[in-house]
Amino acid sequence: MSRVFIIGAGFIGRAHAEAAALLGSAIHVADPSEAALQGFLDKFPEAAAFPDADKMLSIPAHEDDVVVVATPPVTHAPLAKRAFASGRHVLADKPLGFSLADGQEMLTAARSAGKRLGCASNRFLGYASTERARQIVQSGALGEIYHATVCHRRARMRSGIEYQPETRWFLDKSRSGGGVMMDWGVYDLTTFFHVLEPIKVEILQAWMRRPPTGADPTDVVFDVETHVGATLRVTTAAAETVIVDYERASASQGSERMIMEVDGLTRALRWDWIPWLKDGKADVAVREDEGGKAVEQIQTFDLSREQHFHHRPLNYFVRALQGEPVPALLHSRAVFGFAVVRGIYEVAQGSGPLTFELTDF
Repeated sequence: MSRVFIIGAGFIGRAHAEAAALLGSAIHVADPSEAALQGFLDKFPEAAAFPDADKMLSIPAHEDDVVVVATPPVTHAPLAKRAFASGRHVLADKPLGFSLADGQEMLTAARSAGKRLGCASNRFLGYASTERARQIVQSGALGEIYHATVCHRRARMRSGIEYQPETRWFLDKSRSGGGVMMDWGVYDLTTFFHVLEPIKVEILQAWMRRPPTGADPTDVVFDVETHVGATLRVTTAAAETVIVDYERASASQGSERMIMEVDGLTRALRWDWIPWLKDGKADVAVREDEGGKAVEQIQTFDLSREQHFHHRPLNYFVRALQGEPVPALLHSRAVFGFAVVRGIYEVAQGSGPLTFELTDF
């Protein structure tokens, strides 16, 4: 069983440690914060703890060792490159890195070391509802796909304020790389891309804003977006061209809306992919014409009984190393999806349309 080396002993590092414990892996952890290390060891007393990542990585590597980078995005690339140099595979928490250049450098380092690079943006893959949606799309049952809507608007759910308020670095662009697009948009696009399997994405237009609220902090840096939108033109492996209307908000003055829907000429598909909505129940709905009337068939799945989303990235990564066909987010696919995320920032800042192809990475 793989040994797991976690860099970062905070909330997300502990979530990965839970996954490692379930896999029966030996756990190592490094963090310069004595308080963070102690909190980690209180929960995982069997872990080997280190105050410095380099000291931890100086342990002679085994072939199937995995390093989990669970630190702010600005540190992902340098830590990942050090981990690859130590002879280990790397699973970076989301987002993959701080910039697209980071992602490309991490991929180059992985290939040079002959090791795997993975990203934890796949936390919501493998749930029964999304896998059923993928099956329907890949079967061709929708006919020619031409349009999709991906929208997840929350009124107040900002990381560093309403969610994990103790983790203020989420609000500082110099450490996080951005706001809700980097924090949650990576999940949206990873899930959507898993279902459609695009080979090319054109970012036609994008925008970002930060609506003010009475809960905005004034004692820390807060310079990230909380509401983002984009229009994408996606080309699938089946040579279909799909216009995607995308929107994500962790704070907006408008109503909350959540939908992931794909329009085909024959049928349309809508599915729930977040496991904590509707008491864990998730619908997969297919609508079609029947004698001139729109009819809908719904399948309902109980996601509450499935593996916890925080345990999935490491579980999938280790199983992928063992050759299992699991929805791990690896190598080119990981960097391709991250490129679209970073590209949305560039287009929103006025760079003009951008295009990314899977073969670029």
